Formats: sequence, C-alpha cells, structure tokens
Amino acid sequence: MVRVSGSAAVLFFLAVGNVGAQVVQKTDTSKVKALKEVSIKAQKSVTETAPGKTIVNVQSMAGNTGKNLLDLLRRMPGITVDAQGNISMAGKQGVLVTIDGRQTYLGGEDLTSYMQSITAEDVAQVELITQPAAHFDAEGNSGIVNIKLRKIKKRGFNGIATTAHTFSKLYGNFNTLLLNYRVNKLNYYASINYQDAAGTVDWTNDMKFTGASGEILSRSAMHSVPVEKFEKWNLRGGADYSYDINTTMGIGVTGAYYTNKMHSVINTTNEDIAGGTTLMTRNTNEASLRRNGAVNAYLKHAFSKQAELNISLDYLLFTRKMSQHLATDATKDGQQLPGQLALRSQLPINIQIWSGKADYSLALANGLKIESGAKFSHVAVDNSGLYETYINGSWLYDSSRTNHFLYDENISALYINATRRLRNTGRWEGQLGLRGELAQLRGMQQATKEEFTRRMPALFPTAYLSYKADSNNSFELSYGRRVERPHYSMLNPFNYYTFYNTYQKGNPGLLPQYSHDVQLKHTYKDKLTTTLDVSAVTDNLSNVVVADAATQTTYGIPVNFGTTKMASLSVGYNGKPYPWWDLVVTVQGMYSSQSGLINNNPVANAAPAAAVWLNNQFTAGKWTVDCWVNYNSTAVSSPVSRDRQNLFLSFGALRKWWHDTLTAKLATDDPFYSYRNASESAQPGLYSRSTLKPNSRTATLSLTWSFGARAENNTARESNGPEEVKRL
Repeated sequence: MVRVSGSAAVLFFLAVGNVGAQVVQKTDTSKVKALKEVSIKAQKSVTETAPGKTIVNVQSMAGNTGKNLLDLLRRMPGITVDAQGNISMAGKQGVLVTIDGRQTYLGGEDLTSYMQSITAEDVAQVELITQPAAHFDAEGNSGIVNIKLRKIKKRGFNGIATTAHTFSKLYGNFNTLLLNYRVNKLNYYASINYQDAAGTVDWTNDMKFTGASGEILSRSAMHSVPVEKFEKWNLRGGADYSYDINTTMGIGVTGAYYTNKMHSVINTTNEDIAGGTTLMTRNTNEASLRRNGAVNAYLKHAFSKQAELNISLDYLLFTRKMSQHLATDATKDGQQLPGQLALRSQLPINIQIWSGKADYSLALANGLKIESGAKFSHVAVDNSGLYETYINGSWLYDSSRTNHFLYDENISALYINATRRLRNTGRWEGQLGLRGELAQLRGMQQATKEEFTRRMPALFPTAYLSYKADSNNSFELSYGRRVERPHYSMLNPFNYYTFYNTYQKGNPGLLPQYSHDVQLKHTYKDKLTTTLDVSAVTDNLSNVVVADAATQTTYGIPVNFGTTKMASLSVGYNGKPYPWWDLVVTVQGMYSSQSGLINNNPVANAAPAAAVWLNNQFTAGKWTVDCWVNYNSTAVSSPVSRDRQNLFLSFGALRKWWHDTLTAKLATDDPFYSYRNASESAQPGLYSRSTLKPNSRTATLSLTWSFGARAENNTARESNGPEEVKRL
C-alpha cells in the first residue's frame, strides 16, 4: 500500500492563569471600582521531560500542518518510521502504540492505516516511554508511544476549525473540526476529520539468485510507480461527568470510515544465465473499505487523598473489505508466453476486541505508594481470502489459494508496583514492580483444518532508582523485561500474492520475543540528558525471504531468528539558548548485533549506526518559524538486511491574528526531494536491493479559526466548585 502524508496540525494555546474580577470597597465612598481581568498566555515548549518519559506538545510545532499521526511520529525525538510504517524507538523495533493509554490491538498494515486516519490536529501530546513501569502493558519490545488526543479545556461552548491543502505531484485537502461544551459538572466533546488525497511512490527492487558456491544463476529487476487515492472520515465524541469532588465518570465513542483505490504496474526483467531473458508486466487494481468503531467507559473515584480507583471498559470493532485484481503478461526473447496468470480476490476481515481493567493506588504515610491492578482482553479475528483464477475465458474458484482464518486471543494480567521516596534526604527514590500476564491463543485455518493453540504465562519485573545529587544533577537507573507477541497476520498460514511468483505467508509456529533492557540516565538542569542503554532480545521476530532460483519464486515468512544485542549512547538537549529560540536536539550512537540460522546456515549481521533529530523553533511576536531535520545512518534492520542512510528536512511557519483566534501555517517537507528509503539484504541463495522514493516533497497551507468563549470569561467561579471541574 502506498503511504502518503496527510492532515493538518495547528498551534495550541494554554491559558496559564487568569486573575478574576476584584471588588475594592473604599472607606470614604460607596463607589465600587472593578479591576480589569488579566489574561496571561504562554506557549508550551515543544518538548518536556517527566519521570520515565518524554512529552512532545504537538500543537506547539509550527511545521505539523498537513500531517497524519504516522507522519507526526516521524518528527518525534528518537523515533524512526520505515517505508512499511514500522516504528522504532531509540533504535529498537517493536513499539506499542496506545491512544489515551489504551491499546489499539492492531498490527502491521491495519495499525498503519488506523494511524493514517488520525490527524495531527486531533493530537495534543505524544508521550515517549522507553522504560514503562509495571502498570503498563508488557507488550512493546522498545517501549510505549502514547497518543493523547485533544480536548478543549475552556468552559462554555468552544471550537477549532482547520482546513489544510497540500500541493505536490498529487493534491490533497484535510479538514478538522473540534467542538467542546463545558458547563457545571458536564463536559461534552466531539471532533470530525475529513481527508481527500492521493499518494505515490517510485519503487525499484533488484535481486540476484545464487548457487551454493555463490555463482549467479539468474537476475531479476522490478520497477513500479503505484498510485493510491483515498477518502477518510474520522469521528470522535463523548461526555465527562463529575458526580462530586471525588468521583468522575465518562463515555467516549470513535468511528472511522475510509476508502482507497490503488493501481500499480510492475515491470520485471528476469535474466536466466542459461535460458534467456523474460519480460513481465503485472497490473494490479486494489480497492478497500475500512470501517472502525470503539466505545470506552471509565470511572475514577478517590476514597481519600491517599487512595484512588480507576476502572475502564472498552469495545473495539475493525472491519475491512478488500478486492484485488492481478494480471500478468510475459514475453521471453521477444516471444509471447502462453498461460499467463490472472487472479481476482475478496479479502474481508473482521476484528472485535473486548477489554477491561481496574487500577488501585494507595499512598501511605511513610512515603510509600502502592499500585496494583488487573486487566483482561479478548481479541477475535475472522479473516477470509477468496481467490478465483481466469482459465479459458472463465473465472474459476481457486482452492489452492483460498483461505479462511479464525483467531482468538485472551490475555489476563495482574500487577503490583511500589514506589518509595526517602524523606530524610529527599534525594533517593526507588520503584519495584512485577507484572504477570497469561496469553492464550487459538488459530484455525478452515481450508486445511490446520490448528494451533498456545498457553504462555510470563513474568515481567521492573526496577527504577533515582538520585538527585544537587539542584542541577540527577541520575536514574532502570531495568525492565518486555514482550512482543506475533500479530495474528504473522500467524496466519496463508499466501498473500503481490505477484504471480511473489507472496507473503504466515507462520503458526511463531513464539513471542522477549527483551531485557537496562538504562542509565543523567540529567543536567532538566535540559541536557545523557542516556546509556543496553538491551538483549531472544527469539527475535524477523521476516526472512525464501528464494527458489529455478522458478525465480520468492516468498517472505516471519521466523524466530536467534538473538539481538544492542548498546546505545544518546545525548539530548531541550532548552532556550535565547528567549526567542527553542532548541530540541538528540544525537544517538549505537551498535547492533543480530545472529541466527537460516536453513541451518549461520548468519550474522552487526554494525554501528548513528542518528540525529534536530528541531529549531524561532518566535518573534505573532510569528513562529521552525526547522526539523532527521538523519539516520546505515543501520542493521534484520539478521540479513540493512537500511541505508537517509536525510529528511522540513520547514514551517505560522502567523496569528485577532487575539490568536486565527492562525495561518505554511509548511514544506523534503524541499530538495532527497529523501528515500533504501535497503539491501544478503542471505544464502539471494541478494536484493530495494529503493522506495515517496512523494515526499510537499507544500501545505492551512488556516485555523478558534471560536467560542473567550479566555477572560473562564475564571474559576463555577457554582459547583472548581475542584469538580478540574476532574473533567
């Protein structure tokens, strides 16, 4: 599927404080003088640091107009997103993405498409958690990226409307409307996003098939420029109710509806050293319709200032209907070859998720805080693939390719976490946690009656120790064990064809991969952070390409591939060299080593790598300008492959008018059209090199209007008490 930038982002303002109207009674007169209200506004820094996490304030970034959530993550410090939408954090793959602290339970292309349906305008903050505590899910080899969706916090009726237009080889428009009504104990919110855009990518892939002695048996060169057009609607709404000062409850619903159509032509030249040259053309037309929905209900109750209970229930539904038409035409040495393959398919999928969790925290008088909780989730997947082959002028049922896969997953979890601050000095703080999870899986391939079951209990300890040496220096040492379980699509023993002789299949024998991670961190003046990270992964999940030189057939299959070891050192700065200059920079150096077996042949891949994330933001009056740069050197991506170096540049500017209620933004990405994703793979029997050059050079213009109650009218004078309102 073609990946394309999308959606708008806009500057978000926070009212730091308002001084309410004061009435002064003079001693010598009955006249009353009302002092004018004072409204103080401040723009949040782009990046903030908090214990155990980094917080990025999305609405403070000027260059995020015309972006969706996946595009947004590419601009986060320490985050890398590859051409397939896979997310890495601090150089490590396997990130758990949560929305407002809740799992999406999606993976692969489903997760990528879901993130592309969320606009940057709908995001308030992104939390980067590299060493999660025990109350977080253990899923996510390299940590958690939590997306906090946006809510307008002013009282009364308020709204924000944004329209953005992107210009490149293909045009796109992105529109967002946020609404909020807060009165007394109630808060209602809603958002509507609409996207209508298109994307394309220039793709090449060169392969060499080799014999046992390394001799070249044949070559294959492929080239394609697919084009995808899509239309997306994303809806969100809900209500929060503060029953009293101790109890808050709420319900939220989300829905998404998006269609896309893709057309691609792949031209292939196959050169057989002994048998001549074959030219092939593959035409593919693909159309899909996705409909997603979710309901969440929550309850927060404080028994006292020391004890609190949180309960959350979720139901999620993801559906997709996809049709595909694939046709090939081939000539060999100038002569038309008979019997070319034509396939058409229907690929529907239905995913239902139920989950519930309860968390209880208790603060004791001796500085000890205890947290404990439980969680249960159930995932049910129904995935079909109906294939037909065109033979002698008729479409006939193809039982060799047709598939119907059923999958059920239950995960139960319990945890306890203890945090203690030593009061005698106040400099030391420690945390110990233990999480236990039981995963039970069952999958069935209906056509072959192939079935598998798994029952996998596991413990996940965490530990954290911090020391504040003085007002300028602090140290942190942490350890965590985490897991990445194979997604259902990786377990499905089904061939998904991208060419008549190229397909991807699942592996029902896959096991989870487990990681151990140790971090040592030093922070100076809350601005300069140095982090040393060492990690090891066992049963590493990796996709391996299997090749047959005789038929020039290749297929990808996920396997548990040996071990991965990594060490990294990063230095990050977040501060203001001058009042008008906001600087965020992270420089990381790492060494990664992966080793294992392919067809009983030992393979190893190890290399150093470096990465830089740089964001400069300059403010002058009503103007804000920023420049974002990301550089990644060549790095190990799997036991047999490496990603080549790449560089991405982005510039943005905004201007505010009318008491900051009207904002215009102009942004450009990859202005020199230099960005590309290139990778190479070398394994027994096959060498390949692939290059993806997306439609990354874009210019986006957006306009945002904030309307409704003015900040001056939002004083803390609610008849039902400000404390209740704060809990909404």
